[in-house]
Amino acid sequence: MLEKMKVIRYKNRDIIKVDINGRVQGFYRSTGQSSHMLGRWLPFYGILIHYGHGVWFIKGHHTVHNTIMERNWLHRFYTHELRGISTILGMMDIPKGKEVIAEEVNDFLA
Repeated sequence: MLEKMKVIRYKNRDIIKVDINGRVQGFYRSTGQSSHMLGRWLPFYGILIHYGHGVWFIKGHHTVHNTIMERNWLHRFYTHELRGISTILGMMDIPKGKEVIAEEVNDFLA
């Protein structure tokens, strides 16, 4: 499931990649700042470098902001499968990763 348990770190978030039937899915360990899920592994697709305006984690449809979705237990996970993987990752002793620059995150997930 995990590719040799390699972990990288960007802006206080550890990042891993999970192979799901030949498809790479990135997960980051949440700081809890906006998700209120401190330490939870959340799926994402990479980062968007918007020069002069910052860097954003690309979460796609995982973070629909409306009252109904925010109360839904799939909020920030989108599928039962990704939520299940997040739960398994949370039970593992995954070490902190080596700090990298923004450009390396997307290379890592490719």
